[in-house]
Amino acid sequence: MAPRQKPDASYASLLQNFTDFLTVAIHTILAHRNVYPPESFITTRKYNHPVYQSRHPELCSWITSAVDALKTELLLGHVSKVAIVIMSPYSDPLERFVFDCKNFPFVQKGNYYLPLVRGGEEGPGVGGVPDIKVINVDMEEQFRGVFARLSTCNASLKALPEECSFTVALELRESAVPPIRHPQPWMPTEPDLQQQRVSSGSSPGAGSPGMEEFEELERFGGSGDGDGDEDDNEEEKIGGKLGGVRTVPVRTVGAGEMRFEMWIEEGGGKDEALRMDREDRGLESTQEEEEADDYSDQDVTDSEL
Repeated sequence: MAPRQKPDASYASLLQNFTDFLTVAIHTILAHRNVYPPESFITTRKYNHPVYQSRHPELCSWITSAVDALKTELLLGHVSKVAIVIMSPYSDPLERFVFDCKNFPFVQKGNYYLPLVRGGEEGPGVGGVPDIKVINVDMEEQFRGVFARLSTCNASLKALPEECSFTVALELRESAVPPIRHPQPWMPTEPDLQQQRVSSGSSPGAGSPGMEEFEELERFGGSGDGDGDEDDNEEEKIGGKLGGVRTVPVRTVGAGEMRFEMWIEEGGGKDEALRMDREDRGLESTQEEEEADDYSDQDVTDSEL
């Protein structure tokens, strides 16, 4: 049996572990949600748990490229959340698999490969994080718990229509500089997938005083959120397609400095997308489909693995 994996000490190694996990998670989510045909995936093992990997070389290359672009923004400390967004054939977001990374430590450039040191009475450490006891937790066990939970997510979610697509999105921290450069791997999303901050007394709209759009970017899609302190006279306005109508918790991961939460947001347009899909294929809703829809509308109780 392979030795148990422990949390790594440097920020670079922490992000390498996270991006490796995220790459496997994207392949596995696409397989579980039938975004691509089942025969286009192979079953393998990672973290001592069954996972999926796409057999299509162009899809594998796209996912690797997207995660590499994301890693650049993570190193700079710009990322608040990462989302795997499954889109309908009409480009409406149906599901968002969200990874909340705002609790990752912030490390200054040049210190990425130094050991992460917790701050103490003499001042902040290399990571500049508060003085908290580091708990040695098996990272592989934490990741295994996420994949075990993902393997049961179909029971908590409604079916998807055929011919869906997906994208990788990121939400920037409030103070982050948008990654606008050449070549440009990220692009802003549509307004309904953006968060805004609106000053009290002002009405949202073009040129409204006190309104600032949060940067929401995607890998040929994306998303933005601020997690800092807010002014007393300001409030967040959530985009119409953010948050979904139902949230399914997946797991909270805590392994040393690796701390993030994961959940699934199910969009309100899924029923309409399914109806249009049936009409396009000349099918009518069966009694079994309607009963399945009623069952999936029930509240979901999460039991952490």
